[in-house]
Amino acid sequence: MLHQHTPSTENASSAHLDRDGQALTHIDPLALQGSQLRKISLYDNRLTIFPQQIFDHTNLQVLNISCNHTHAVAAADRAITPSWKCWISATTRRHRSPMRSVQLTQLRYLYLSDNHFSDLPHTLGQLGELRYLNVTDNRLAAVPTAVWQLGNLQELRLYNNAITSLPAAIGRLTRLRELHLMKNRLSELPATIAELTALNVLDVANNAIERLPDSFGQLSQLRELNLRFNALTHLPEAFCQLGALQSLDLRANRLSTLPAGMAEMKNLRRLGFTLERLHTVSRGARQPDCTRLSGTRLKSPGKKKGATGALYHASQRSTV
Repeated sequence: MLHQHTPSTENASSAHLDRDGQALTHIDPLALQGSQLRKISLYDNRLTIFPQQIFDHTNLQVLNISCNHTHAVAAADRAITPSWKCWISATTRRHRSPMRSVQLTQLRYLYLSDNHFSDLPHTLGQLGELRYLNVTDNRLAAVPTAVWQLGNLQELRLYNNAITSLPAAIGRLTRLRELHLMKNRLSELPATIAELTALNVLDVANNAIERLPDSFGQLSQLRELNLRFNALTHLPEAFCQLGALQSLDLRANRLSTLPAGMAEMKNLRRLGFTLERLHTVSRGARQPDCTRLSGTRLKSPGKKKGATGALYHASQRSTV
């Protein structure tokens, strides 16, 4: 996960400003004087105004202003141009992002989680170097259109919003490796999601997805897939083409069968599903190899209704 990798800097004592969790309503200008800071962390304070002097630190690599009460970015006509990476975790109490006029052309990490955003500005699409975008726990009813311009994006986190659909434009994010959309209001996924050929992780748990597109099996690099708590009644046969898949969670759906070819998914190690409905794999399929899967055996006549389990190692230790 990209957000766990923050850049390190030399001469930390002189290049870092850390004022986390001090209930500050403003920052002493003396603390921000000069232009040599590489890391500024103002996390978890009560700032309402973005400190203008931050823009003077042209070598800034890490900027964290999350969990504040910032309304807007002061000196919005100026640009932050860090020499390597910049991590901004901006917080606001308005419905729109404070980035409206700010050019952060070298920005790599953007955290806007736990706010009240219902949209993001079109200028977000100018962040051509952005690798990581987190807009979780907001009020988005749709994915901001600017997101589809972020061609270098590798990780996108939009969970716990109110997003009702994904447009075909999702297919433009061809470098995306992780897509997290759990706890939204999706009822389906577009066919163009298959164009995310670099995707390793897809989490769409806690939605209302009723079907997967026939093209879904083209996600050849997908390793982790979470479909828990949706409304799936069947999986397309092409699903079995997910040859790289290692972890699959199908619990709390409406499935009664699995595609026959799932028994041939050699890399699958963890499989979770609810046994209330699921009786067997599709007709003609052999039982999965329980010595290489850690998920659950198929329902037997004496199994308790509603039980959940996982195909498991021979030792039968691991349960999903």
